[in-house]
Amino acid sequence: MRPAALRKGVKVRVGCSAASRARLTLTVPRATARRLGLAIVGGRGTVATSTGACRAAGGVTLTLRPRRATLTRLARLPRPATATLSVALAADGATPGEASVSVKLG
Repeated sequence: MRPAALRKGVKVRVGCSAASRARLTLTVPRATARRLGLAIVGGRGTVATSTGACRAAGGVTLTLRPRRATLTRLARLPRPATATLSVALAADGATPGEASVSVKLG
C-alpha cells in the first residue's frame, strides 16, 4: 500500500456468514512504530483501525485511513515497511474469529 492510497483510505471488503461486528486493524512491528511515532501495545504499533456491523449472509466494506501525521512519517521511511492487516469478527455470545495477512507499506 502506498502512502498516497492510504491518504484517500483503503477500502477492504469483509464477508461474513452471520451478523457480527467486524474490526480491521493495520499494525507494524515495534521498530517501525517507533519511527512513525506510534504508541506500542503488545510489541506492535497500530497505524489504522476501522469497525463496522457485518450483516448476515452479506458483508461490510471498511475503510482504513491513518492520521495525517502518520501518513507523513510513513512517506519518509527509507524503504517499504512490512505491516499486518488483521480482521476480527465477533458475533453475540460467540468466540471472536481472526485472520491476518502481511502487506507492504511504502
